[in-house]
Amino acid sequence: MDIKFEVRNTNIDDYKELCDWWKFWKFKAPPLFILPDDKSDGLMVSYKGENLCAGFIYSTSSSSLFHVEWIVSTYKIKDKLVRKEGLNFLINGLGYMGKQMGAKVIYTSLVNPMLIKRYADCGWNEGSKNATEMVMVVK
Repeated sequence: MDIKFEVRNTNIDDYKELCDWWKFWKFKAPPLFILPDDKSDGLMVSYKGENLCAGFIYSTSSSSLFHVEWIVSTYKIKDKLVRKEGLNFLINGLGYMGKQMGAKVIYTSLVNPMLIKRYADCGWNEGSKNATEMVMVVK
């Protein structure tokens, strides 16, 4: 089976759909203001004209270190092979995007075992295990 995907940069108009996906997966949607300042610093992957999955890449104050976050997929496309390959395509695309931006290291934080598997399939190495993310909301 030869699966063909389309890819484009994310934009502000994608946010509503992404929020719907995060809600379906019972994941709290990130507020719009914490997505990368340039909302095109993400990728949207589509299959047969329907949006399949998306994610974002962040630059850091180090020109060599980047962070990938907020990977999410639609619940409407049920084909497991299409979903698996689409997520791999997205992860590889974000890695390529980071490399084009000067990344030497790209990292992410994951909990979902299936998403961890997708990253491993794409050649990512496991860092810490059983780590706890700590977040401070500045007021």
